[in-house]
Amino acid sequence: MRGLYESMQAWQEANRKRFLSVSVQEDGGKFCCIALTNPSEVVITDRYGACYADVSGDRLRAQS
Repeated sequence: MRGLYESMQAWQEANRKRFLSVSVQEDGGKFCCIALTNPSEVVITDRYGACYADVSGDRLRAQS
C-alpha cells in the first residue's frame, strides 16, 4: 500500500495535477486503484505511467 501511495503522489507532482477521486482495492494480496483527475479525461496506465488506452469524447482508444 505504501508503494501505491508513493507512486500516486509522485504522479501528481510530476503531472502537476491532483486526484479528484480515488478508489483503492486489494486483489490477490496486491493493491490497485482507479483515480480521476478530471472526469472528462481518463488515461489507463500501468504502475510506471505507460499509457495503454485513453477515453476521448465517448470512445475508448487502446494502444497495440
